[in-house]
Amino acid sequence: MSTRSDGLVIVRHRVPYNGKGSQMLGSTVAAIVENHKYVQKIGPIEVGKSFIPIEELVPVAEAAAPLTLHEAIRRSSMEEYQLDLSLSPLKTLFDMYAVIQEEGLFPGYLVIGNKSYFQKWLGSRISHTKMSIFGTPVIEQEQLPESVFVLCGTDTRDPGPEDVKFSLKVTLP
Repeated sequence: MSTRSDGLVIVRHRVPYNGKGSQMLGSTVAAIVENHKYVQKIGPIEVGKSFIPIEELVPVAEAAAPLTLHEAIRRSSMEEYQLDLSLSPLKTLFDMYAVIQEEGLFPGYLVIGNKSYFQKWLGSRISHTKMSIFGTPVIEQEQLPESVFVLCGTDTRDPGPEDVKFSLKVTLP
């Protein structure tokens, strides 16, 4: 959210869209215009995406604070993943990715409580410049205990916190 000099902020949203047919697209765009009185930009609309991005210019007083990743995880459905110590850490991660995909979601974020603790369990170093594993962004969150990590399932490959729908939580030994 960025504030302009005239007291307005640009707010970006993703409006759900199932992508089926031009009539549905027309009614979805009409609903966006009707329900978002400050809408400035709709799109781009992409084939295969389950949402339509929009931008609104909203008075600061009406703008909601953006959703943090920690809040999104707490609001989404979560399962405790039982760690099998006989499996390697990489096999555990592959199995967790499979669970996320079985839910019809994409692995959007790997949220860790403590980078050093996680790297020790993983047996591998994570880059400082662009923290990711298998292309999934790794985010260190102070709100999580150091021995916890969470794999978040999202409904898009390029997620924002609002796209987190399901999470797997692991507590390391």
